[in-house]
Amino acid sequence: MFVCTASNMTIDEFKALSSPDELPRPLQALWYDARGDWDRAHEMIQASNGPAAERVHAYLHRKEGDQGNAAYWYSRVGEVKPNSSLDEEWAALVRRFSKRFRTFSWRVLSGWVRPVRLNTGAGFPLSRSAGR
Repeated sequence: MFVCTASNMTIDEFKALSSPDELPRPLQALWYDARGDWDRAHEMIQASNGPAAERVHAYLHRKEGDQGNAAYWYSRVGEVKPNSSLDEEWAALVRRFSKRFRTFSWRVLSGWVRPVRLNTGAGFPLSRSAGR
C-alpha cells in the first residue's frame, strides 16, 4: 500500500490543488483564503466546529482586521494572536492541520488501483469511502 499524505505536500503544492474537496473544512477554508475568497472561507468555517475550525476562524478575523473578534476566537482555543505575519500564520496553519490528515491511500486489488479516503486525526472525523 502506498500512502500519500497531505503532510507530504509543500505549501506551493497545497495552493496548486485544483480542488480542496477531499480536505477537512479547516484546510478547505485556508485553500479558499489563499485564492482571495475570504468570504467563502469564512462561510465554510462558520459552518464548522471544533478547535481546528475555531483556530482558522481566529486567523480569518485577524486577516479581516477585526482584532476583537480574532482575540475571542484565539481565546476559545487557548492561544494568543501570533507575532508572525498573516502569510506566516497561514502557512503554519496549513502545516499544522495537514499533519493530522491523510488524504488517501492507494491499494492494489486484483490488478486495479483504487483510492481509499482516510480522514484521520484530532478534530477530524474518521471515515472510509472506497472509489468503486
